[in-house]
Amino acid sequence: MNLKDEDRIGVLKLHRRQYIEYFSSIGFIAIFALLVLQIMYLDQGILTAVFILLVSRMLFQAMQRYSVEAIYIESLKN
Repeated sequence: MNLKDEDRIGVLKLHRRQYIEYFSSIGFIAIFALLVLQIMYLDQGILTAVFILLVSRMLFQAMQRYSVEAIYIESLKN
């Protein structure tokens, strides 16, 4: 199936880039929630949590950019 960039897919009828943005945001929020729980119950240090949060944000941004570029490259092939 050939998808164009403006095509809407899935149950929510979103663009492919919107799915990428939403899933990376959901993943980042999940990491944040896990860090909050670790700080509350496992006595993790605040600085460690901030460092993990910053690194995870960078990883999610890299994953998002890679996915968008993969969509762009795939559209060039067709």
